Amino acid sequence: MTALAITVGDEASRFAAHITRGPGVRDCWIWTGAIADDGGYGRFWYSAHPPRVVRAHRYALAEASGGYLPAGTVAMHLCDNPVCVRALGVDDGEGLGRFGALAGPHVVAGTQRDNLALMTMKGRVGAAALTRAQRTARSRALRDAVRNGWDSDAVARAWFGDTLTLF
Repeated sequence: MTALAITVGDEASRFAAHITRGPGVRDCWIWTGAIADDGGYGRFWYSAHPPRVVRAHRYALAEASGGYLPAGTVAMHLCDNPVCVRALGVDDGEGLGRFGALAGPHVVAGTQRDNLALMTMKGRVGAAALTRAQRTARSRALRDAVRNGWDSDAVARAWFGDTLTLF
């Protein structure tokens, strides 16, 4: 199924109200609204005609792309976090390279072929990948960890679980 085009309308402030931004230059911006059972992607009611639900990271990319995302464009997560909606870059005045790739946007436009290549390169396919249920559970745990503001310890527990140890 090809994704439909998105044109940002007057719902942008309502969208922004559902985002908790991490304080660091590499942190994700976590969607705190509805999360679907399809792998943990955020869901946003968008005021198209007729109104419809879109994935939150696609809407964020439409905003970052000047208010329009063409049909068929894939919104790819460089951060491997389905609830991340950080589609805007950060410029500290010295260039993004100083902080690494994730100092800029975490959600970028691409094709399905690009997305599959990225998934393969990062090992997000096959036995090593999380299941949809696991990704959904992690996304909901991340959302719940930041609903009242960023809490780095809660984010780490949500991302890694309770087994986070040095050895």
